[in-house]
Amino acid sequence: MDEQTAQLCMNMAIRYIENNIGTAVDADALARLVYRSRMQLYRDFYSVTGHTVKGYISKRRLSVALAHIKASVLPLADVAYLSGYSSQQSLCRAVKQELGMTPLEYRGSNTYFDFPPYEGYPLYSVTVSEESVPGTLCLRFYHPSLRGLEDRATDRLIRAIPQYKGRVFGRNGEQRGHRFCYELYLTDQEVDCESLERYGFEIADACAPQRGLFATLTVANEEEKIGDAWDYLYKTWLGSSMFEHTDAPYFEEYLYQNVGTACRPAKLRLYLPIRKRGENMQITLLETSDLHFLTARATGMNAERDASRRVINYVSTHHPYSAHMMREFFVKKQSDTDYICGVRIGAPLAKKAIADEQIEEYATGGAAYLMLESSVMGDYEQMASILLRFARDNHFEPDAASVFAIYDAAKSYDNPKIRMYCGVKMLQNGNTPAREHGIMNLP
Repeated sequence: MDEQTAQLCMNMAIRYIENNIGTAVDADALARLVYRSRMQLYRDFYSVTGHTVKGYISKRRLSVALAHIKASVLPLADVAYLSGYSSQQSLCRAVKQELGMTPLEYRGSNTYFDFPPYEGYPLYSVTVSEESVPGTLCLRFYHPSLRGLEDRATDRLIRAIPQYKGRVFGRNGEQRGHRFCYELYLTDQEVDCESLERYGFEIADACAPQRGLFATLTVANEEEKIGDAWDYLYKTWLGSSMFEHTDAPYFEEYLYQNVGTACRPAKLRLYLPIRKRGENMQITLLETSDLHFLTARATGMNAERDASRRVINYVSTHHPYSAHMMREFFVKKQSDTDYICGVRIGAPLAKKAIADEQIEEYATGGAAYLMLESSVMGDYEQMASILLRFARDNHFEPDAASVFAIYDAAKSYDNPKIRMYCGVKMLQNGNTPAREHGIMNLP
């Protein structure tokens, strides 16, 4: 079955679950609906959505129940009935297990739980499984141009050892000066190292075998498609799955049509190391979010990149002693070709203190915000859509024009957390002020 048909079938399954969330969902009826056996349904659902059928239904049922608890005065017994729980006690156990509080404590808190319904995205067939990467010999290839770096490395490998018959893995290495690095990993370590060195490779230490949980997909060996596939894994699939990526390295495996012959690999298999996510997205109601940023605005095809570079260059030039403290980065998407990007500062600045007319201070003001926080760096538009839908579902009036994101790199620049903000009206319950952490104070 092709990928588009699989996506269509899983979308039908999702609609069935959503329409029957208040009742016991019959797995056999669900399987018949999408013309699969129960086991095949389970495998396909997991592959497409990143969730088990049972786990997905449980999370959606809890999300629906908690929306009723927060936005209505319905008795808990009625909430349980409307959300598909067998009893009020069953609902209370589920809330306590997930959030560590009772339903009534949740109703009075400033925390909002949300598990949005899965929506079909442009699909790659993703497989989640335990994988073993064998012990390998590491080769490093350097070149001043980043574009086409992988192709140059694999082409030289083929020329150096044309009859190589082992597996080939690769990933980006550490840049050296103005030269970019791509690393190749060979499972057959009994190779002609002198020939490899003549073709420009540096021979590094052998790497021990690695085993772990990976999300994998296969893509054509074309630079643009490979980039799109990695974006899909990190920003779309990972953000909507029950997994997060680990600190372990990713890999690309080159799949040759005829092993042992001098030919270009036709496809790549991407390996993303993952683990089950420790926590779900958290949504909090903040009564005061008076945040300040130094920002730049840019338009055009590379607007986000250009705006970010402009403000970072400004801070590095005019406040070099504070540049290393940059940990919170502001992004506001006006349109596909119009971005405002910046870095957070601790307090307002006098206008004369800004030495570049292209740099402005941006302040959010004291409005109330819903803030979605995730340890998985998701796609901007996807997370904004989740927050706007949640606001409407929970009887808030969202201001779509106020949406912005903060990428928090306090722990890691490679894996920043994301906080998405949306100004709202019709607030209720007790609120807590925004936490102040990781702020850069300019001298």
